[in-house]
Amino acid sequence: MKKNLLLILCFPVVSVFSQISEGGMPYSFTEDGHFLINYPYEIFELTAPDIEAVILEDELSDQKGKPYRVGINIPFPYQSGGSWETLPNGDRIWRLGIHIPDALALSLYFSSPVQIPEGGKLYVYNERRSQYVGAYTSRTPDFYAMEMIQGDFITLEYYMPSDSYELPELEISEVAYYYRGVGETIASFADGLSYDRVHGSCEVDAMCEEADGWEDQRDAAVRYTFVAGGTFLCSGTVINNTANDCTPYILTANHCGEPDATSDINNHVWYFNYQRPNCTPGNTSKYSGAQSQTMSGGFFRASSSLGTHPAGSAAEMDGCDFALIELEEPIPTFYDAYFAGWNRNATPVATSGVCFHHPAGDEKKISTYSTNLVSNTYNGGWAQAHWRVTWASTTNGHGVTEGGSSGSSLYDQEGYVVGHLSGGSSFCSAPTDPDLYGKFLKAWDQDGTTNSSKLAPWLDADGIGNTKQAGFNGIGCAIVGLDKIEAPKISVYPNPTSSIINIDLSGFSGEEIIIQITDVSGKICFYYIGIADNTLEVDLSVFENGVYLVNATTSTGNYISKVVKK
Repeated sequence: MKKNLLLILCFPVVSVFSQISEGGMPYSFTEDGHFLINYPYEIFELTAPDIEAVILEDELSDQKGKPYRVGINIPFPYQSGGSWETLPNGDRIWRLGIHIPDALALSLYFSSPVQIPEGGKLYVYNERRSQYVGAYTSRTPDFYAMEMIQGDFITLEYYMPSDSYELPELEISEVAYYYRGVGETIASFADGLSYDRVHGSCEVDAMCEEADGWEDQRDAAVRYTFVAGGTFLCSGTVINNTANDCTPYILTANHCGEPDATSDINNHVWYFNYQRPNCTPGNTSKYSGAQSQTMSGGFFRASSSLGTHPAGSAAEMDGCDFALIELEEPIPTFYDAYFAGWNRNATPVATSGVCFHHPAGDEKKISTYSTNLVSNTYNGGWAQAHWRVTWASTTNGHGVTEGGSSGSSLYDQEGYVVGHLSGGSSFCSAPTDPDLYGKFLKAWDQDGTTNSSKLAPWLDADGIGNTKQAGFNGIGCAIVGLDKIEAPKISVYPNPTSSIINIDLSGFSGEEIIIQITDVSGKICFYYIGIADNTLEVDLSVFENGVYLVNATTSTGNYISKVVKK
């Protein structure tokens, strides 16, 4: 039987996109497991930090050139606990609650990589059950950190099949208590509440006309959290190499945690496409949730921390302040990340360009310059190792940078990366004051003598010698991540289409199912929840032309197919 359903545009619903996992619903969310709601389970009550004292500390440290703190990490005192329930078929469910009063969001850090036995499934969700992540299984890439979950109460739920006797390895070390800089991330899961913007009112949204012609570079920008005595935010860029082989390198600033080993990267969580779906001139409105898709972890490759800088570089910042990280897994292809190109020439000097960044950790913004870059020295450090840039007023504001923008890339007029943000003095109250970006050409092979202190061995491993490298849209990259389980049981036809599509659900007959259709930024354009029947008919005639993802979620997994509307 075919069903015709109404289109629901931009509707905030349960999260199924998360760091690489297999999807599906927690057992307690399903019709069979709904009875578990009435069963109590162990809850750890942790003490909230003294936020007044935290705010006073932030007032002293909130400046560019310093990482932007958004969370206080609270030690988790137990490595055991939780409550078990045995299901009628012999399978078992374990649950554990964590509550820290008044947190905007919580996330988990682990002292060793999470290990899930064969057949087991781990989920984490918020009190409203509007956001969940997982399933993490034996096939999930190792991880030490989990993305933020809305609210001050979260539940870990683990499903153990009856024929399994092995427990998962879940050694929680800390819980991050988020108190700022995360509003747009979690607003769509908070009962329709919206959050006041944190960034300055002069900032220009990355979806505004200022980004016309820079869409690829926009897709290269990421926001990330990292641990350095608390949880902090910076910006970074997916960067290309001369092999065009989709190696997932991220270029950012060394002062964002000063990494010099892979152990420093384990707790990083990367947020892709963290942006509004459309332009909001003036940034005056509250917003109920930016879109994003995430990954975690990575391998240290190089940074200024291990450089041997020239004389005169003894300042509060090492060298030209760069860091290069390789993600542990290829970037899922449906994230549509752009691998940014770069220019390591000293001349000619860039005459105009842009930067995409996350000021105060908020959704992606664009800043524009229209005058020549000037060589400069950062705070008495390495002489002439930075570019000085002065931002220009544009149609929708006067984009500057703020805490959280650190590590973002500066592009020249041809769309090549030429630098990475260290700091500066531009603010909405002083928009024409300059900012300083570490020079890409200095990071290439002048910041140190070893592979761990320069970009060249990684971005030009074959010694091709390019001084300019074009960007790359990732077409032809290996199918990875959630795409690995693009469903053999689901098909969408006709594809391409100009209007009607049919989603074949015969392989899920009788199962509870969530169907979402999203654009490539993650914006939900269609939503359905119910019991699967043979075919679901959806009218896409009001969709804009482009690529969309059809996501089917059941208790057994997450299945994704792509469809083209033209």
